[in-house]
This record gives sequence, structure tokens and C-alpha cells, in this order.
Amino acid sequence: MNNEKDTFWHKTRKQFKKAAMGTIAAVVLVNAGFEAAFLYNDAIYEQGIPLTAGESLLPQDIFGDSINTIGLQKHFKALTEDSGGVLLGSKKHLTFKDQKYSPDYSKERQRKLHLFMHEMTHIWQNQNSLALYNYFFKHCHDYQYKITKNAHFDDFCNEQQAQIIGDYTSFILYPADGKPGQYSKFYGTGLMHVVEEKFPQAETTRKKLENDYKNNVISAPYKQTLTIS
Repeated sequence: MNNEKDTFWHKTRKQFKKAAMGTIAAVVLVNAGFEAAFLYNDAIYEQGIPLTAGESLLPQDIFGDSINTIGLQKHFKALTEDSGGVLLGSKKHLTFKDQKYSPDYSKERQRKLHLFMHEMTHIWQNQNSLALYNYFFKHCHDYQYKITKNAHFDDFCNEQQAQIIGDYTSFILYPADGKPGQYSKFYGTGLMHVVEEKFPQAETTRKKLENDYKNNVISAPYKQTLTIS
């Protein structure tokens, strides 16, 4: 009887080990395929426009060192061409429609600033290998989102995450009029919590901007467009 049990558990462990090794091998192959797709998507672009100094620094105000803005390029398309945005998997290229053109998105406010940080969120997702996971496993392609009491940034899908970062940037950090953080009373502390829990650098940036505003000191490159009263 004991020999039969030993044989059974031996076979079970062996089968489990084999299945586990097969799963690991599959994950490795899938990741390799994803990385190949990433390289392909970045390779199809022609030479673009390098980011300005302000545009390179702006995403780091939220994402910190989890995003690499070195070598990122902007591209602009006519209205008649394919839609803009960031290709799933692209780590270096952002495409905008011509009517959304800006020589420096870090000096914009409201819609263009929101758009830039929306697309930069997709770059962050791609660089951190999250875009494909969100796309295939979260089964959500909505732009609208609802922040509940226990919501976390990772609960949301690709476009929702991008909208959240766009809203946080344009309404909390760099509003078109008024001081940083003032719109939190309209958008609720939930938006700040969801972003700042995931990205501690965002909270650091917000508190610095609020302090700079209070002391009539606004750091470049935002000083030119933020009104102090």
C-alpha cells in the first residue's frame, strides 16, 4: 500500500514539475515574442522630433525613474491619416494629429497637456511591460473611469490609467488657472490617492508645487504659464 502511495505521489510531483517547466517555458517564449513586437513597432517609425527639455522632465514629475524619456520622439500626422497615439508595444514614439501640434507640450495647459501625459502613460505602460497584460487580461477598453473608496491604479485598464494620469496632471498639478492642488476639492481626494499611492514621486511633485506657489516661486519650465495671484 505504501509503495503504491509513494509511486502515486512521485508521479504527481513529476507531472507537476513538468507542467510548471512547460508554463515557465511558455511565459519566456511569450515575453520574447512581445519584445520582438516592441522592437518591430519602434522600427517602423521614421525619424521624429526629439522631446524638449521640459517634455522630458514632465513625465518624471509623476512616474519618477520608472519611465525613460531619453530618445523619445514625437510624430505628427494629417487628419486624413491613421489615428495618432502610441502603438501597443512602442517604447519610444508618440504620434499626434496635426491640430494637436505643440512645439513644447510642457508649456501647454488643459487639453494638449492632458493629451501629452495620456500618451506618455502608454509609453510608461509599454516600458514596464504592462500594456499587453492590461489589454488581454483586463478586458476593458473604456476611457471613462470611476474611482471607488478602495480603488488602486492597477485596477484600471490601459486607457483608464492614461486618462487618470492626464486628469491628475492637468487638474491637480498644473491647472490652467489657479494654484496646484486646488481642484482636488472638485475631483475628490480619490484621484490624488490612486495616483500618489502608485507613484510616490507624484505626491512629492504636488507638495513642492503647492509650496512654490505659496512662496511665489514656480520652477521652470512651468513658470511661464502658471499664473500667480
